[in-house]
Amino acid sequence: MGEKASGMASPIERQQVMFQIKINVSKNAILCILKGRFESEGAREYIEKFKEGVDKLKPGFVVITDISTFMPTSDEVRLIFRQGTEYAVGRGMSRAIRIVSEIVASKIGNIQFNRAAKELGYEAEEVTSLEEAKKLLNW
Repeated sequence: MGEKASGMASPIERQQVMFQIKINVSKNAILCILKGRFESEGAREYIEKFKEGVDKLKPGFVVITDISTFMPTSDEVRLIFRQGTEYAVGRGMSRAIRIVSEIVASKIGNIQFNRAAKELGYEAEEVTSLEEAKKLLNW
């Protein structure tokens, strides 16, 4: 998708959490791939990189979030992620697409993300693959 940022949490968490952020300025989109279980430090690092990516896009941008291997988080971490979502909404996010899997942890993580979406007044479209997300966007 273009520009890329990756991150890992502290050394203690290194085996458990990873993220990738890919920016596509020409398509005005950001792809976030979240893997594993985030603790607060890793979540803050991710949100910092996410905001940097959003700042490179124009209002009307699309956020695609792959949580197919994401593990549910604590309320503290959920609130940190919510800050990123608030930031995206405030900067003009026009559409959110979430990639989920049939894994129970992914479904529970999706419920957590849906809670924030509802609180912020939007609904994410749900798909099962990046290819499906691209089809929704006519890419």
